Amino acid sequence: MYSIGKIGVLMPEIADPLDYELLRGIQSEAFSLGYDVIVYCSIFNSQEEYQQDTYTRGLENIFSLVRQHRLDGIIYAAERFHNQSLNLKIQQMLTERGTPCLVLGEERPPLPSFYARQYEGTYRMTKHLTAVHGCRNLYCITGFRNNRTSEERTAGFLRAMHEAGLPVSESSIFYGEFWKEIPKKIAEQIAEGALPMPDGIVCASDSMASAVAQTLRAHGINVPEQIAVTGYDGSWDSWMDSPKLTTVVGRDRQFGADAVRKLYGLMTGSDIGQSSYEQEIRYGESCGCSAAQAGSATIDAHILEQYFRAHISHSIAHKQYFASDLINRIRNPSSLHDWIEAVDRVGHVLENWQWLDICLCEDWCFDLEHPEIYRTEGCSDRMLLALSKRHGINECEQYLFPTAYILPALQVPHEPKMLLLTSLHNHGQIFGYLATAYDKPEHIFADEFYLNWCEAAVNGLDNLQQVMYREYIRTQMELLTVHDPATGLYNRRGFAERLPSALTDLRKNKYTPAILLLTWQTENSRLPYQPLLVLSNALRGSQPDSRLAARIDDSVLAVLYAEEADEENLLTDRIRSQISALLGGAAHTFHLVSNTILIADTPLSDIEKTILQASSVLREQAETAGVDIKDQIQRLRHDIYDRPQENWNVSDIAKQICVSKSHLHRLYKQIFNVNLMDDLILARICKAQKLLEFSELRIQEIAQQCGYNNESHFMRQFKERTGMTALKFRQSKKTE
Repeated sequence: MYSIGKIGVLMPEIADPLDYELLRGIQSEAFSLGYDVIVYCSIFNSQEEYQQDTYTRGLENIFSLVRQHRLDGIIYAAERFHNQSLNLKIQQMLTERGTPCLVLGEERPPLPSFYARQYEGTYRMTKHLTAVHGCRNLYCITGFRNNRTSEERTAGFLRAMHEAGLPVSESSIFYGEFWKEIPKKIAEQIAEGALPMPDGIVCASDSMASAVAQTLRAHGINVPEQIAVTGYDGSWDSWMDSPKLTTVVGRDRQFGADAVRKLYGLMTGSDIGQSSYEQEIRYGESCGCSAAQAGSATIDAHILEQYFRAHISHSIAHKQYFASDLINRIRNPSSLHDWIEAVDRVGHVLENWQWLDICLCEDWCFDLEHPEIYRTEGCSDRMLLALSKRHGINECEQYLFPTAYILPALQVPHEPKMLLLTSLHNHGQIFGYLATAYDKPEHIFADEFYLNWCEAAVNGLDNLQQVMYREYIRTQMELLTVHDPATGLYNRRGFAERLPSALTDLRKNKYTPAILLLTWQTENSRLPYQPLLVLSNALRGSQPDSRLAARIDDSVLAVLYAEEADEENLLTDRIRSQISALLGGAAHTFHLVSNTILIADTPLSDIEKTILQASSVLREQAETAGVDIKDQIQRLRHDIYDRPQENWNVSDIAKQICVSKSHLHRLYKQIFNVNLMDDLILARICKAQKLLEFSELRIQEIAQQCGYNNESHFMRQFKERTGMTALKFRQSKKTE
């Protein structure tokens, strides 16, 4: 079943077992209806009075994406957020957006609110105490006064007491505000005799039940022998308490599923009713039930055990990464490409993902002219897909896409996915977001290890900004000087300024001016010095200081000389001698490549253009000088056909073979009579044909194994190359 739309879910954190339960309910119903689930999570549920700084604001920036992302509906878990200022900000964004939305557990007008079913749970729990354990004098400790959740849970208690024919007075109902302080005082009053001792207490939350049970035991009152105590929710307290609490479970899973169904009605106008999930009693020991009485519904059968097992396995698995040196492996990139490769290499440290995509704002780098200016909120209208990582296959190239898409992979046919989106930020600067796709909510671990991974990644980006800024300053300084700092020679500006007077001096002495252009080719990447420094030092050591010499670009030097008999050969021989002295035994791997320009009749205004054109030609000559690359290109083709699914990047290939991209394309066409990229496509199609004929893999899986993240792109290229669709090709092979 292909996805037909996207439902956004806004949550402050995914930490408590009940958070996972809510997501399970949302995922199950959304998938059954054909919708992706996009979870926006700040990871840290900040409280405004305790912590609110650039770090927490950076985490919470993820919610700003609801303004830009194309969503069919939104579930806003407002009751889970501690920061009310953030709640108000999100409320305003959702109101302005106008997309169908449900606010869970709170009133946030004009947005529609939606509440969990609360009544049935306390009704069944009270019936259990009266019918099974014979309780006749029960107290109810509920939440806040005039609170919908509190009143519904209290109503369930009252109905069960009425059906049992048991009286209930106002003095039997207490408002504990869903926390521990008031229930603790109530238990103390019971122990001291200030309140009559009941035979059971029905609490509207596990935290209140835990506080009551612990306080009663501390005062010598046995639970459950003297007073049975029950809770509600199935939270941490119900598991950690001893004896373990009998409680109501399933509320959050039911709530999530019901919310999706209600939202579907708002989106489509179709009322499909409530989900089939039911809340049930999970028996502990606090009510008086033994494990044998409880049967399969004991606490050990509940999701908490699965939760703890998963998190213990997660902790064990991460021990092997404690010494992975994440920060240093990503911290010093020299380019964005280096950073992407470094992040790619440590992507496996995060667990359980199906997709791992890093989306950077188009303006992720600060303004190089004004480094104090950078993005502090929101995201750009276009994002750079910096890394699209899949198990075994990655996106071939980085490219920009509209932010509204969320991810490019969601724009092609796909089965419903659940994605977790979190912010990438550092020191108040917003870089973008991380998107990870999971099979199940329980595979998500948005914990401190996850945060450390994100922080290591953005620290690398922050350092890269500094590298780019230093390079920018260096370039700007070079524009203000006439010397090249790397070689000590003149730069192009210095060469152009001094050329007129140097030409005049040569012509006064009746010499014919010429320019010798020099570059290199090397067979050894481990020379004792950088090739540029080898050549520039050799040039300086081989000529008088009065001769005009300059660095024209990254790899070409120029020297003005008087064209006399054999002067060019004498000059190049002296340079080669200097190279031999510098490199010693490695000199044979350094190939000097030169060319002469006669400029006697060239107008002064055209000399710079002539030099640049000749430099381009010289670089092309250098690409094949001293190195036979035919064998390398033949090996390249063999590797492409052997592993067509890999990320074959032309820029990287050209760099490895030491030729330009254009020269690589020319040589490849010359040797094999086919364009390199066309040959790569053909290699992938050939592999796809084999998989179609000899495997039962789905078309989408075959596309991925052949290097395509975009199934539609694969199907289009397959038909263009074979004249039929992939499905028809498979059918034709089966009938042969």
